[in-house]
Amino acid sequence: VEIEYFITLSEFLPQLRALATGENKEALRKIYREFSVEDATRIKEIESVTNHDVKAVEYFIKEKFDLLSLQEYKEFIHFGLTSQDINNTSVPLSIKDALNEVYFPGLQEVIDMLKKYAEDWADVPMLAKTHGQPASPTRLGKEVMVFVYRLEQQVKLLKVTPVSAKFGGATGNFNAHHVAFPEYDWKAFGNKFVNEVLGLSREEWTTQISNYDNMAAIFDGMKRIDTILIDFENAEGNLGMANAILTHLATKLPISRLQRDLTDSTVLRNVGVPMAHVEIAFKSLTKGLGKLLLNEKALYRDPKPYEALKALTRTNEGITAESISNFIDTLQVSDAVKAELKAITPHNYTGI
Repeated sequence: VEIEYFITLSEFLPQLRALATGENKEALRKIYREFSVEDATRIKEIESVTNHDVKAVEYFIKEKFDLLSLQEYKEFIHFGLTSQDINNTSVPLSIKDALNEVYFPGLQEVIDMLKKYAEDWADVPMLAKTHGQPASPTRLGKEVMVFVYRLEQQVKLLKVTPVSAKFGGATGNFNAHHVAFPEYDWKAFGNKFVNEVLGLSREEWTTQISNYDNMAAIFDGMKRIDTILIDFENAEGNLGMANAILTHLATKLPISRLQRDLTDSTVLRNVGVPMAHVEIAFKSLTKGLGKLLLNEKALYRDPKPYEALKALTRTNEGITAESISNFIDTLQVSDAVKAELKAITPHNYTGI
């Protein structure tokens, strides 16, 4: 974010426009594209002096500018920004990448497996239950398809939830930018940087920090998906752990004292934890679902079909195939209708 901000700034301010060459941009982007463990270690060394993580990153980039012979432009690194302009863009950017590169593909694999079972078992009748009691027959494939439908609906909602970011200076007003260069439209600059360069959605009215409402919505959407999936296999533990953390993130982040307290910084460091638990859960689900075998004989044996119809009568007599057949014979309907009724069994009374 720091590098891309400087590049965008160099295209915007006349004082920096000479820097906005393809060669310079490539050299600057190598700082993060070729970021190494040694680079991270150097930042931690700087942080031991600054006691400030984002400031340490700024000083690290300044050292890189020295190596690139760009010393005279070093003070435009992080120009006008507060730490949260970096944190509240880099964390959402990480979330967006995690969703698109890991979360959605992993979830789609689970959905695809369920959809395949729904198709394979589309014509397999089974006894359904409501209130824990035998009810109208259904089909196994349809019952699996319910989960597919629920998941796909929630994925649609999650994908249209904006991954938003705060970017606007110490109190959200571009104060430093405006006082230094009042002739420029810094709001337009911020929108271009966040929306176009970073591919996020800029929150235009903020305090020092993000409002976190959209981030909370993302976490709530993930929670609903986890809740749907908890019905399956041994992924339950990881999904439960993920939901515990997602719940805290979603309820805590939108609440802050006045312009800002520091608790958001603490909890944002844990955003990756529920992502990891969910990823493990997806792997458990695909492994477990891949082992499923349909015991169709047991499925047919389980309902004791005519016993299951007891709830439809108020008599104390036993309900059997024979008694139902005798009952049909007493009805004032044609023989053809009687034949149709006698042909109905829980295995063909499965609806549409």
